[in-house]
Amino acid sequence: SRYGDQMSGLSYTYSATGDADTPREKREYTILSITLEDGTEVDVHDTQTLYLVCTSNFNATVPGSVFEGKTPVVPEADAPTDNEAYIRLLREEYAANDGYISVDTRPRGTKVGAE
Repeated sequence: SRYGDQMSGLSYTYSATGDADTPREKREYTILSITLEDGTEVDVHDTQTLYLVCTSNFNATVPGSVFEGKTPVVPEADAPTDNEAYIRLLREEYAANDGYISVDTRPRGTKVGAE
């Protein structure tokens, strides 16, 4: 619930308790299914398989983050700053595609029963 749509590479369906008037922090979210970008279904009940996850240092350090206390694969001091890496990526895509930068508008999280 803390990260909104700040992700890529997967799609998921979920259910939530409460309604539009229920504060987010009071809702309970249940992930029902996860599909990786290549179509692989993730078993949401599997507690053994490990996945490498890339996140920003902001999301990783938000109090209560699921990443709290985890050891990064690349030390933060050796990782590019988020905005610098993103600007470089956009410039590379712009140069490689005659000035065209694609926009991904696919939904990532779909609430079950959403209209």
